[in-house]
Amino acid sequence: MLKRYTTYAMAFKIAQQQRLLDKEGEHAYPVFPWVQWPPDSLDIEQKAMVIIEHFRHHVAHLLSGQAKAVLITSSCQAAVRYQLAFRRYTATTNQQYRHIQTLDDHDRVILGTHKLQKGFSQPTLCALYVDKKFIGTDCVQTLSRLNRLRSSKEPPFILDFVNSPEQILNAFRPYYPSAELTLVSNPEGIYQLQSQLDKARIYTWQDVDSFAAAFFDPKQTPDRLHYYCQPAVERFRDRYQEVIKIIQATQQAEKEAAATGDRIRRENARHDFQQAREAKETLEQFKKNLVSFIRCYEFISQIVDYGDRELEKLTVYARHLHLLLKEKGGGETINLSLRALEHYRLNKISEQELNIVQQKAPNEPRNAMKTNRQRQVEKAPLITRLKPLLAGESLSDRDRLNYLHTIKDKLLENPAIAAQIENQPQEQDSILVNDFSQAVQQAVMESLKNHHEIAAQLLHNEVVAKEFGRFLLDLLLIKHE
Repeated sequence: MLKRYTTYAMAFKIAQQQRLLDKEGEHAYPVFPWVQWPPDSLDIEQKAMVIIEHFRHHVAHLLSGQAKAVLITSSCQAAVRYQLAFRRYTATTNQQYRHIQTLDDHDRVILGTHKLQKGFSQPTLCALYVDKKFIGTDCVQTLSRLNRLRSSKEPPFILDFVNSPEQILNAFRPYYPSAELTLVSNPEGIYQLQSQLDKARIYTWQDVDSFAAAFFDPKQTPDRLHYYCQPAVERFRDRYQEVIKIIQATQQAEKEAAATGDRIRRENARHDFQQAREAKETLEQFKKNLVSFIRCYEFISQIVDYGDRELEKLTVYARHLHLLLKEKGGGETINLSLRALEHYRLNKISEQELNIVQQKAPNEPRNAMKTNRQRQVEKAPLITRLKPLLAGESLSDRDRLNYLHTIKDKLLENPAIAAQIENQPQEQDSILVNDFSQAVQQAVMESLKNHHEIAAQLLHNEVVAKEFGRFLLDLLLIKHE
């Protein structure tokens, strides 16, 4: 119930850090309008604007447009002042705010004082705004009511104007010893987590892109989503099973060496065991990083308008991948049942449709700050640059693009190149001088060798050729279902 809790002060701090990054020209993204004013100077007029803007951007589209929010105030007088402030703000803005009303259970934002605070029961609640100092058990009684969840809901977002995170945790710990808050303080942390996930080489961006295309297509079934996650699942499980075998084998080897007094063999077995255990921990950390990435993005993206399609794609992909990797009865969870995932998908599709209505291109970043390399790619489309490089009358544009991506993926298997790319140099020269051209030649030769081996099997083994043909036919039929 506290997974999406934040104070306005925490949100404002993150917003200030992002504004500093904007000035420095690094990861420049706009901040949502609900985090404009310092927390110490907020009055009810400004808090009303914060609530309306947050609700409009992050809540209104949920549950097929049926989502509601509750605002807890300190008194009836404060509730009336909020009602008047809401009316004044919506009166001065355009028609998109007309659905924000108050004081009626059938409206979208419900105002509450002490009585409603302890007695409300609203299964469509998706956000709670708190402008009241909690005393004693008030905190636990109020926030515990957020457990009344519909199967299609994420945990409600809680925005607290007056209480501190420490006060909330201290109130919950006597009743919920394992209670914790998700505290994110750095808007750039999401990119650090993304880098860690990419470095694991469990998934490829082709996996992510294919999954995202199906995810945001309402016509695609959940089976198709699992299909696009399956390559990463198999990579993870193959590595994990291999590591477990090595651990078991090295443990047995150490026992045998100890029994025979073979000191060198025993030390080698211990060394191999240590390496295998570290590999196992790395795989387990990958699953934890998936959870951290999802929570970090969904928290900060309510404050910072990333407009970054790669982050959005990886978030929806990571949710499904984590569910498929999660062991029964173990590991950290995020409310990831199959049914919950499908409802989460519907909410995301609704959010994308809302972006289209608001005339924000959903397929391109809204960030105006681009690197020199991005500008160069935009000025010269890939195929325009490829045609003179990969000449041939029999080659189609699709052939050229497929080959480009094949060599790119092969290059990323080179640890030295992957490490240099990860450092994100501002100019190409710093990579080219480090034997990048030689690495490209090596990738081309390896790819040629692999394709020759595969082609030889298909051309000279009738059984393999027929089975491969059946497999291709299955893929084609599935794609056109």
